[in-house]
Amino acid sequence: MAEETVNKKAPLTPDEVIASQRSRQLTIMAVVLLVLAGAIAAHRWGNRTVDKPAGSVALVSFKEADVAIIEIFSGAGGDKVKLSRDGEAWRLSSRFGALADKDDAAALIKKVVDAKRLNRAATEESARFALFDLTYEQAAHVVFTDKQGKELVHLLIGKGTGAAADFIRYSAKDAPPGVFELVDSAGMMETLRSRLHLDAEGRPEVRTWLDTTAFKTLSRESELERLVIHDKGVQIEVESAPDPRDATKRIWNVLKPEPSYGNSTTIEGVIEALRTMRGVDVAGKPSPQGPELGVAKAERWVEVKFNSKGAGKTESLRFDFGIVKDREVALWVTSEKQGELIWWVNESVLTRVFRPLADFVDVAPLPPPGPAVTERAVVTHILISFTGTGVPTKQPRTRLEARKLALSILELAQGAGDWKALQLQYNEDGAPHTEYPVEKDDTRWDKNFSSGALSLKAGEVGLFETQFGYHIIKRVE
Repeated sequence: MAEETVNKKAPLTPDEVIASQRSRQLTIMAVVLLVLAGAIAAHRWGNRTVDKPAGSVALVSFKEADVAIIEIFSGAGGDKVKLSRDGEAWRLSSRFGALADKDDAAALIKKVVDAKRLNRAATEESARFALFDLTYEQAAHVVFTDKQGKELVHLLIGKGTGAAADFIRYSAKDAPPGVFELVDSAGMMETLRSRLHLDAEGRPEVRTWLDTTAFKTLSRESELERLVIHDKGVQIEVESAPDPRDATKRIWNVLKPEPSYGNSTTIEGVIEALRTMRGVDVAGKPSPQGPELGVAKAERWVEVKFNSKGAGKTESLRFDFGIVKDREVALWVTSEKQGELIWWVNESVLTRVFRPLADFVDVAPLPPPGPAVTERAVVTHILISFTGTGVPTKQPRTRLEARKLALSILELAQGAGDWKALQLQYNEDGAPHTEYPVEKDDTRWDKNFSSGALSLKAGEVGLFETQFGYHIIKRVE
């Protein structure tokens, strides 16, 4: 009995019971939390991703000299730019091997080689690529290849928000996945995308990669001797000759179809049109594209013979004009040194070069005034002008029409015609009856006007030509 009394525990009080229950609950909760924490840790460890450090890394790892071929295209289709290195030059394969702008090619390569991107991707979710215009169809593509034909990199280039920064994706399977932002760009004009010469729809404009300085025409230094213009069966031939009135100047004479004095304004305008033409794109090669472009047997062509400074010989240049397409005309320029390609030029050159025969013919200038018979004279005149002099005329007329009218008035004035009435009817000087005092070495008037006035005797009437037109001059004293 005594032993049973000693081992028997005293009953717990109500407070002790509550405390014991709380202790067990806390223990259970602690165990549960430990289990959950372990499970979470195990899950994270089993599916862990190591965050990449912040900062930037190089976009590519090759050097500028490694690039032998550049390809630029849109995933949506359209023209493709393909540039191939040719020594120090670049050639545009998609334009019949024409020379490309080597500075543009070098600038693009340098931009890629020097570029850096953020180390962390902006997103790796393919569903979000469209936000950066970086689906395959949306993106502009740039592929660099080395001389062995190995692809160095294939970049997809998007726009990003506001198109003020470059966002790219790599195409290679072993490349870092996701969309990356390029850094250290100096604004939109300096972005990688801006170096691709894309149109508004994101497609490459092939012609903008051409070296248009390769298009050669007449140089400013060339001195033309002869010009032949063939316009659908009509052939006009003109030749340069010394000006008999001034040995320091030259004039143009029409040789064909009928000999006549040439209109220097028209002929110099044709020459200027040939000199200022600019090639805007390559249309093809003489073979096989020549016939389809209309230059193999051109209906319109021009041939010029000229001397270049320092050449010491007469050279020739021929321009064969072909079909017109989208306001551009196919042109094949050939000489001893060129003729490899056919170019597109602005079609406006056609109206500047191929003009009516009448535009090339002019009236020969009047002989210079005779020797002076006096050192002072007072004269009146009748001015007959023509279109192009800047003088307001009573009616539009050509130089030839003005010459014929002036000769008829001269005949009347030298006969019984009423001088003042003739002045009132025909004079295109604003003050028809004005008397002009003229003296030797007078610089107030045109040289021919002064010389003509001083070559007349009192009461005599003569016809003289100035920059303003034809003057029927009468010496009154």
